[in-house]
Amino acid sequence: MQLSVSDLINFYRCERLLFLNHFGDKSQKSAPVDFLKKIWKIGRDYESKVTDFFKYEKPRYKIGKYEDGFNATLDLMKKGTDIIYQGVLKNDELRGIPDFLIKTNGYSLLGDYYYFPVDIKGASTSRERYLFQLASYAYLLGDIQGFTPLYGGLLLLDLDLQIKYFYTFIKQITSAISESKNILSNPNDIPDLFIDSNCNMCQWYNFCLPEAKERKHLSLVPGVTRKIKADVEKASLRNYTELASCNDDNISKEIILQAKSLKEKKIYLKSIPDLKETKKEVFIDFESDLIMDEKGTELKRIDYLIGLLKYENKSNSYLSLLLNTTEEQLLLDFEKYLATHLEHTFYHYGHYEQTIFDTKWDKIPKVNLVDLEKVIKEFIIMPVTNYSLKHIANLLGFKWKNKEANAMQSMCWYSSYLDTGDKKFLDMSIQYNQDDCLALLFIKNWLVSLKENNLPVQTFIDIL
Repeated sequence: MQLSVSDLINFYRCERLLFLNHFGDKSQKSAPVDFLKKIWKIGRDYESKVTDFFKYEKPRYKIGKYEDGFNATLDLMKKGTDIIYQGVLKNDELRGIPDFLIKTNGYSLLGDYYYFPVDIKGASTSRERYLFQLASYAYLLGDIQGFTPLYGGLLLLDLDLQIKYFYTFIKQITSAISESKNILSNPNDIPDLFIDSNCNMCQWYNFCLPEAKERKHLSLVPGVTRKIKADVEKASLRNYTELASCNDDNISKEIILQAKSLKEKKIYLKSIPDLKETKKEVFIDFESDLIMDEKGTELKRIDYLIGLLKYENKSNSYLSLLLNTTEEQLLLDFEKYLATHLEHTFYHYGHYEQTIFDTKWDKIPKVNLVDLEKVIKEFIIMPVTNYSLKHIANLLGFKWKNKEANAMQSMCWYSSYLDTGDKKFLDMSIQYNQDDCLALLFIKNWLVSLKENNLPVQTFIDIL
């Protein structure tokens, strides 16, 4: 059995992903979400830009003819070609196609030089799986040229070649090959699932999630990592219903309470949050997008919309500040708004708005910021699998006008607006942002009601 480096990357990310891509029912595999297609396009466009900067030779072979591709690549390597693009590396167990093979001085079976791998990534930061991928190519090069380079290169979105060392990953390649082969030799034995924050981008998500819910899977409990899951299973606890009844001192009380909250569909009040309804409040939410610069070589995160829901005298009014020309223009509009609302309390959800005030736009007027996510996590355990704004607000009864809307989809709408000029896409993004702001108001009022209802603490209660 010969694996591809893509197989190993899937194994590294999720053993079940490797299995499903080989044996899964393709009719149960979802189409890629718009955001994933957007990221793929960014990657393709960036790669086409990057290759323009290099003088390289590319082995000639038909797609899928890996043996021909390998022989053509080996001929170029023996010839001492400085840069090889899309060369095929293979042995009896594994094959892979790095973006570049770069020649450098040294000693190998080829002569007084050897090759190391370089990959192009449409991302602004390095990730461990990128190093694992480079290590896989280095492992193959070790067989081919008799020397295994312990480093490789990443061309990220700033076009600078970053040299990365991955000697610790080289040791994992052999075991990854062995374990991957074992998984693929048992088509009737699907690996266990694990739902995490990255799963909603996977095309098998809608296949795995219903199973996880039916099984009351441990990974649905917020705070349960793969390591914690393994520790819990050592205590013979197979799902969160069993975890909820556990009295094991070696398992975090917070994790047990979270499992019990999910099981009983009740909230647990650790204590009552000290939130008061004030006369002047603003609920704020930023919308951002990933945009390539004019040269097409740098991916930048820009803020294109700031939603502001003012709540005074039991009524609310919504204002959207839009990026019309530059972020500097949006910053000036935001500064003007803040200057006239310094006495207001600004509520947001998550850390991003705080980073705007602390780092990105640190010269803007300071206001009283309250992070409702932080408040909830500090005082309450909720019967949710994820503490996102949408999960919490939906649990409490709030509904978005567009059920399919989310932050990633909003990015795609904005990109479609920029590409087509069709204002309907911008309007959908604005509507989603307004609903986010209304959800913040809804959650804040619910939190205030906890104190008003004089509820008991350190106990489970029904959702109000």
